[in-house]
Amino acid sequence: MRVLTYNIWDGGINEIGGDRQAQILTVLRDAKADVIALLEARGFHKDEFATLSVWEKELRMTGALACAPSGYHVGLLVRRSYKVVSAETLHASLFTHACLSVQLKTPQGPLSVFAAHLNPFDPDARLTEARHLARAADADSRVLVLGDFNSFSPSDTIDESVLRLPKRVLARHVSALEPNVEEKPALDTRAIGILQWAGFVDLFRRLHPGEPGWTLPTVVGRPRESAHMRLDYIFATEAMAEGAKTCEVVRTPASDFGSDHYPLLAEFRG
Repeated sequence: MRVLTYNIWDGGINEIGGDRQAQILTVLRDAKADVIALLEARGFHKDEFATLSVWEKELRMTGALACAPSGYHVGLLVRRSYKVVSAETLHASLFTHACLSVQLKTPQGPLSVFAAHLNPFDPDARLTEARHLARAADADSRVLVLGDFNSFSPSDTIDESVLRLPKRVLARHVSALEPNVEEKPALDTRAIGILQWAGFVDLFRRLHPGEPGWTLPTVVGRPRESAHMRLDYIFATEAMAEGAKTCEVVRTPASDFGSDHYPLLAEFRG
């Protein structure tokens, strides 16, 4: 089984990066994933989910969408050999963007997938969202939790480029504790920490303990707001993590220009 998470930046079309949907679809085809989480699926809800329907046909997959008041919807695409048993938006009024909970019937057995896009601006809000994720996802069963968590991990070394970000940008990552303006700010890692405490394994970090695994920046994006950061994650329960063969950041010519994030792809045995 292959699982991919990808923040596609404004649904693949905006004034900064132009229309990038062709590059994104190339990335998704090449990945040959069975389960794909799409973050920032803006516009996918319009015209009776027309964009989602087009992508379903292009990729020969079945789609589900959690619509967010912010417009930054969360989608999931599933290989047609997998059956979608149920799909629901988790705590629509709580998540700044969205969290999609999907129950699947797969050749390997039942699987729960939670695709989430956590608050990009507020560490306390991210922690609250992560707590609800940890509560909803049962770490004793076959569960994947994946998406853009907009958070650093307690196990990561923060790159110096992060500390050179404009303060108006860096503020979204500074710990809620009173910061001392004369010192390096303490950067918040609690959202990732609570998921790990709840029993979920950060697959990239387990398989690559010494590598940075940055998922930003790509070639496109906002240069003054970019730094080397790992914000995109695939978490699995311990039993599933034991079967993880690989977990890699997908760096290709298409993903260089598809979004301001690189996708993350994991493969499991069986």
